Amino acid sequence: MHKTPKPTDRLTRIIEEFSKLSITVLGDLIADEFIYGEISRVSREAPVLILRHRERMIVPGGAGNAICNLADLGVTVLPVGVIGDDEPGRMLLHSFRQKHISVTGIHRIRGRSTVTKTRVLAGTTHSPRQQVVRVDREPETPLEASVMRNLVIRARLRSRF
Repeated sequence: MHKTPKPTDRLTRIIEEFSKLSITVLGDLIADEFIYGEISRVSREAPVLILRHRERMIVPGGAGNAICNLADLGVTVLPVGVIGDDEPGRMLLHSFRQKHISVTGIHRIRGRSTVTKTRVLAGTTHSPRQQVVRVDREPETPLEASVMRNLVIRARLRSRF
């Protein structure tokens, strides 16, 4: 008697193959910053919430999020992108290194800021936190053509392995 494979068996085999893959990801490396706080009161100066700061966290966003997701699935990921020479950029590199992701394809540009999207989440002690504002910080100037060409070359070189 012939046994029909279960759909989960097929998915398991696909997932097991991830560790044999090497994927180059060329994209926007964004620092997603989350600031958590508890609402302590409403300001007397304006009708805005005053938060008691509890926690700050920076995680990879944009292509960085996809890179981390692929690495978590066991894929060898070869990221190619640009970060600034600043704290968010250093934290992105640290996040990648913790997951054993090669950072040799990431170009750090002195004097440039890393694209950072800050979300402020507020709540009370026993309630879920909700996003109250998002602040986006992006470089004022576009990448130079020479940097763009360099990224394409890096991506092509890395995808040959």
